[in-house]
Parts: sequence; C-alpha cells; structure tokens
Amino acid sequence: MRPLAVTAIAARRALLAQHGLLNAPDAGITPWRRELKGRAGTIEALGRLRCVQVDPVSAVERNHHLVMYNRVGSYRPSQLDNLFPAGLAFEYLANARCILPLELFPGFWPLMRMIARNGRKERRRLWASLLEVAGRVRDHGPVQPRHVGNQGPRLMGMGYHTPDESSKASGRAIDLLWVAGDLVISRRRGLEKSYDFPERVLPPELLAALDPAPHRDEHGLLDCWPEAGGRRRKGGVGAEGPSRPWSAPHAGAEGRAHGAADWLLDLYIQAYQVFEAGDFRLGWQKHGADRRRELLAERVKDGRLVELAIEGVKRPYYATPEAADLAARADAWEVEPEVRFIPPLDNLLWRRRRVADLFAFDYTWEVYRKPEVRRYGYYTMPILYGDRLVGRLDPKLDREHGRLVVQMMQFEPGTRLGKRDRARIEAELDRFARFHGAKSWTLAGRISAGASGRRSGEVP
Repeated sequence: MRPLAVTAIAARRALLAQHGLLNAPDAGITPWRRELKGRAGTIEALGRLRCVQVDPVSAVERNHHLVMYNRVGSYRPSQLDNLFPAGLAFEYLANARCILPLELFPGFWPLMRMIARNGRKERRRLWASLLEVAGRVRDHGPVQPRHVGNQGPRLMGMGYHTPDESSKASGRAIDLLWVAGDLVISRRRGLEKSYDFPERVLPPELLAALDPAPHRDEHGLLDCWPEAGGRRRKGGVGAEGPSRPWSAPHAGAEGRAHGAADWLLDLYIQAYQVFEAGDFRLGWQKHGADRRRELLAERVKDGRLVELAIEGVKRPYYATPEAADLAARADAWEVEPEVRFIPPLDNLLWRRRRVADLFAFDYTWEVYRKPEVRRYGYYTMPILYGDRLVGRLDPKLDREHGRLVVQMMQFEPGTRLGKRDRARIEAELDRFARFHGAKSWTLAGRISAGASGRRSGEVP
C-alpha cells in the first residue's frame, strides 16, 4: 500500500483536531472546550486523550490541569482531582506518570501483577517496608507517604535520589506496591497523594472482571508476591522500578506472550494519533529499530494504521485512519486564529521531533537547565495560534500578590502581529490569569517586538 502524501500543514491540522485544539468550522472541526464542559467534559476529554501526563512543577498550575484547561470549558482542577475518589480515573505509568480513564485499568492489570510475581532486586531491601505499608493500609485505610516510615529505615540511592542521598524505604515500598497494583491512588490534591487498596476505590464490577482477581494474604499483600528472597524469573515484566518509576512497565517475553506489548502499542497510537517510527519509546517499550518498523508495517497492512509521506520530511510518519482521513482533506480548511498556551508536557509536545517536523518549531523544556544557559525561561510554554506554534512565553504565578507575571514572551522570526492578533493574545492572557485566580497579569523581562499592545492588564 502506497503512503498517503500530505503536507506538513495538513498533518499538523489533523493532529491538532484529534487533540481538541483546532477550530476549522467549515470542516466541522471545533475545539473541544466549546462542547466539553465541567466534570462530564473532563471525563470525556480524558477518554479521548487516553492519558494526561502528571508533573509536580508548579510555576503556574500543574501540567495535567493545564492540559485540561485548554480542552474543557470552565475547567477547574477539582474536576480532574475528584475523579480519583469517585473511582473514575487512575494514575499509572504510560508516557510517564499519567492520569488515565478507568476503562484502561484492566489492560494494565496483567502488567502490574507480573511485576509483583517477577519482582526486582529492590524487593529484598524493601520487604519489611512492604509489609509495614500494606499492614498500615489494611488496618487504618488510605496512607500518605509522609505519614508512614518516618522512624526508618532509610536507604541510599533509591527513589529520585542520587547514590549518595538517602530516602525513606517506606516511600520506595509505596512506589513498588503502586506499580504492582497492590495500591492505587485514591485521592490527589496538588503534590499530596493518598494510596489505598484498589478493592476500596474501584467499582466492584471492574474488580470482578480482573484476571487474576485481587485476593490478599494475611500481610495485606496481593497473593502473587513471592517471598522476600524470591528470584526474578527470566523474561518477565519489569519496570523502571521503585528506584525511578518513569515509564510504562517493560513487557518481557511473558508480557509479549500475553499480548501486553501489543496492547500498550495500541494505546500509544491512540494517544499520539500521528507519529514516526524513530521514537525509541514507541509503544512505551524498548523495541529495536527493526522491530518498530515491523510492528508498524503489520498495522498498516491490516488497516489499523496509514503511512504518511509528509512533504519536506524525510522520515515516514504513521496515523490512525481517522487522523489520516482528516489530513487528506485538511489543506483546504479555513482555520480560525485561536490562541492557546501549551504546557511543556502536553500530549501535543510529547515527541519533540514531531513538533519540529510538523510545526517547524524548535522546542526544549528548560526547567532542568541551569539558569545561566536557559534561552527562553524556566517554564517556557509554546504559543499556539490557529494551526501554528508562533512563539513562547515563560509564565510564573505570583501567588502572594495574586498576579500572573510573564517573564518572557518571544515570537518566531518573521511572525507579524496585527492589532487583532495582539488583542487575541491579550484575551488569552486574561483568561489564563483568571483560571489561576490572579487579579492581574504583567508582561515583564524580555519581550519581543509586537508581543502585545499592553504590558499589563486587570482580569475582567
């Protein structure tokens, strides 16, 4: 089957439409936030995106809430947070730590349980803490990491710490119990998470359909854990582990035999919509280049994917049939110039090469760079204008004084902004500040020419 030839403009329009960020009324494409409202809209948006990445950085509101803010009308952070105690969403490892719709939980369940069965070297070091945490939840209900294990033990080089730093063994035990499915996040407020048994949080009908069904031993652990000194089985499922739980569990031979790797690739495709085979994390797994091409070729052959030949881009791209159908027609669309400020870990930005190929935009999140080498700022967010990424801003919420400070706003070379364009950007600054509860916003620091007609504004 010959690749579908499309322009980069058409491909990015299809991507934006599938991610709820495009307004092309003549094609029947409207941004999700026009139709999705409140709690019900939040649930629907999460289902369409498949997963939303969680991040603790709080220069402004956190990434997962900014993703929803751009897609759900009148969105408030409580609308996503409250899905956890209601048993309507869960948190697990996909693109990284992500919030996912509950319907996906059974797909991750076999991976979780294989982690427990196969274990890792950390289990021996953590066994006493695993029992302590499980017993605490069994006897007293949901646990927050800061409330357990404060008397020790402490271990070196675990969690998010360097080899010469120590951290609570109980915190790492919670991470391991979480990736293994013994615990789920039952409540999230800012950075604070509560963990509980899934049997107390998830709907009974979902639990009844899980295989194997949850069953706990006298310690409060699900019953497929080996003893403390048990050996890891060859070819089993692994994860980045409690030491660094960054991405989806690795499905070894056992996981592949049960279809877990294929299931994860299908979920990846649903979340990305348009992508290329060069991603070494394709399907959130560690496939070699030849295997990645083979997996995608299989899906093209049976119609689950469409290969794209994008004008001016050497590497082949792939799209879901729905996204490919949009791309085939998108050149003719009339796109309305709406403004969005895109958070650094938005689904749209997950693959930087895709951003460069489709938008001709070079984006690097500089939060982990030293201040003296940053070009654009700590929390740089791309500015989406219609179907183009036209610039960047570096916002910071001054919570003490109730104002939003834009420390940098810079536009791409050749970007020309007329009076109406600047008015649209200012209107989005108003809206962005209002979402954060700020009474005003200020453009400070380095501002490129024509960035805005105003340097400050009161929030209407």
